[in-house]
Amino acid sequence: MKMKTPPEGTADWFEWARRRCVDHLRALASIRAAHEYISSLLHRWESQDLTALGALHAASVVAYTRPFADARTRDGKVTYPVVFVKKAVGFDRALHGHLVSLRNRLIGHGDYDLLPSTMYVQTVGDERLPIAMGINVKIMAGIEVKSLADRYQAHFAACMVAIEGRLNREIRDLAAQAQRHPEAFAATHNIPVSTGPWHNTTQFTNVPEPTGAASNVQEPRFSDGVSGYRYLMLRHQVALVTTGTYVIHESGKPTSITFDVDGS
Repeated sequence: MKMKTPPEGTADWFEWARRRCVDHLRALASIRAAHEYISSLLHRWESQDLTALGALHAASVVAYTRPFADARTRDGKVTYPVVFVKKAVGFDRALHGHLVSLRNRLIGHGDYDLLPSTMYVQTVGDERLPIAMGINVKIMAGIEVKSLADRYQAHFAACMVAIEGRLNREIRDLAAQAQRHPEAFAATHNIPVSTGPWHNTTQFTNVPEPTGAASNVQEPRFSDGVSGYRYLMLRHQVALVTTGTYVIHESGKPTSITFDVDGS
């Protein structure tokens, strides 16, 4: 779609125009899917089914950003130009950039700098007896604030209107040119003209969880200021003690502590 426009009425122009219309339709299909996913998320908002809500959020981000990522074709890579939608009424420029970054850094890939991890060792008693070692990581698990989902939906709707309007204009132009230059058009369209009848269609027991800084992982802060997401923290902890009773001291006083590491 970055090539110079060929002269109208030529086979090259029809090929160029057909590809533009196809690109518009592919983009519309992707963003319409994103709109359906986020609309379904909003419809299910009160369900508190965090697995389904998280999956719908991720699907909406992937679907929306698909047209704006490089697509491989036989003629090289194609990216749908954001210029086709950024002047639309309701287009949220900040959210667009955020969604592309979100897809690249958290949804489609894992940016370790954006989602840091923590590692800790737990000890007990004056002796600082090591009892467990663990690692915490977080993953994005969907949208937590409904107003952010509403913002997604409004932005997707604005993009759909803009793309469909452009597609309609360009396909009408293509049809008008086809009437003026039928031979050149016939040399490029890939499906024969069809005529037919019309039909209407409508893990560890007794090993305590970490506290303080070891108990959590910092959530990412986006430079664009967008917030309102939900995160899940995953913890993998291994015992550094075996099942049994240990004598430790607390402020110099002896005390017994029993661990049932294997759940026996």
